[in-house]
Formats: sequence, structure tokens, C-alpha cells
Amino acid sequence: MQDVSIRKILSVDLGVRIFTLALIISSFILQFFPTENILNLERDGVVRYSLGFVHPNTTGLFLMILIIEITVLYHRWFKSCLFLLLSALLLITRVTGSRGAEISLIVYILFFFFGEKRILKKWISKLIPLVIFLLAPISLLLVQAFQSNPSALNKLNELLSYRLSFLTNAFNFYGFTWFGQDTPLIGQGTFWDLYGSQSLWVDNQYILTFLQNGLIGVLLLVVLYIYRSVYLHKKNSYIMLIFLFSICLDGLIESQMISFFALIPLLGVKTKKNYSEEIVNYEESN
Repeated sequence: MQDVSIRKILSVDLGVRIFTLALIISSFILQFFPTENILNLERDGVVRYSLGFVHPNTTGLFLMILIIEITVLYHRWFKSCLFLLLSALLLITRVTGSRGAEISLIVYILFFFFGEKRILKKWISKLIPLVIFLLAPISLLLVQAFQSNPSALNKLNELLSYRLSFLTNAFNFYGFTWFGQDTPLIGQGTFWDLYGSQSLWVDNQYILTFLQNGLIGVLLLVVLYIYRSVYLHKKNSYIMLIFLFSICLDGLIESQMISFFALIPLLGVKTKKNYSEEIVNYEESN
């Protein structure tokens, strides 16, 4: 069995993403397939574009991952990558309005910039596994806090496009389980028709996993990402580590963290002899 470099995997994945993006946008422009191309979500009167994807948030995350993959592969060209990241942030903000992608990309840009400083990079690498561990408990605590005292978190709820309200509704409706349950009404307008209340939108991967797969399911999810982050830290693969963290951070505001197109930071092949070659150590480029 031969080693498979994650660098080669990323190169192939980047090519597929660029082709897919071009195909979807071309189909959107030429109207090959019926789709909800423009969504006016009444957020300060701003129109958000999905460009042929299912939702603007999907477009935002897809673009974010594509741009990050470019910077992972070519991070030695620091200034060019930084310019590309800032341009992508502006594009995602103006076109999709995806707050999850915006916040995650801003954090990635900051960490990418801080990677030039060895001391900061060292501390960031150590803290990321701990922060990933805290994201699920923070999500659950926010829901419980909003449930107990909505007025205290009203400003945060508005800033997050009323996500806390939606999460609390879903949490109250389905409740706690150990191993999960069917959640047919999540993301469906049917809930409004049946109960005359807000639809059950769950824009938080940790809460969604908790409701659909139970406490055991969300624990397994967190352990998987912590394990991968610790592995990347030990391998000094800083650039892949902050890539992984940006996906986990998006999961705090969106529910696409475990979508198939967002799993690339988890990939790596282990052989009988050793781990596969990772991205060239970030330290070597500094």
C-alpha cells in the first residue's frame, strides 16, 4: 500500500471544485435547471444570490473552501494569498451574504496572517483543539440561556438573524435523546402549517447533530474533529489545522459542517509504515 499525499488529494479536489463551480454557475446563467437562484431574506433589504446552488449559505461555504484550498496549496506566496483571501471575503459578503462563511473566513485570514509569527502560531495550534471541544457545549449553553432569559440575549439573537429563536424552538419540540431520533419537520415549512409557529430551522451543526443523532452522536462528531486537529498539530501542519478550524467554526452558525463538500480537511491516508505526507510544514516557509 502506498502513501497518498494530502497535497495530491487537495490538488485534485481543487480542480473538481473549480469545474463544479463553473458548471453550476453556467447552468444558472443559461437557466438549464429550475432552481431558487435569488433569495431575498429581508435582511436589511439585501438580496442574496445562490448562483445555482441550493442556498446562498451553501454558495458561501463552497467558495470559502475553494479559496482556502488555493491558499493551502500555495501558502508560500503569502502576499498573493492574503490578497486573494480578502477579495474572496468581499465577494462572499456582497454576493451570498453568508454570515457563517464570512466569520469563518475572517478568522482564517487572521490565523493565516498570524502564522507569520512563530509564537502566535504555536499558541494558536495548541488552542484550536480546545476551542473545537468547546463549540458544542457553547451551542447548547446558548440555547439553554436563551430559553431561560430571551431578553438578555436578544441583541445576539438579532445579530445572528434570529438563529437562537429557531434553535430554541427546535430544541423544545424534539428535546433530549441519547442516540437520536427522526426529525422530519426540521427545515420544512410544514411545521408552520401544523402548529402556526416559526419553522424549525436549525442553523448550527452541533445542535442539529444533537437533535438527530443524540448526545452520543454529537460526542462522536466532536471527538472526530478534535482527533484530527491534534493529529495536524503534532504534524506541524498549521495551514491544514486552521483550515479544519474554519469548517468547525462555520458549524457554529450553519449546518453544513459535515456536508460531503466540507469534509476535505478530515482526509488523510495512514499506511502500515507511517502517516501519509501532509502539506509542507508551514514553518519552512517562514
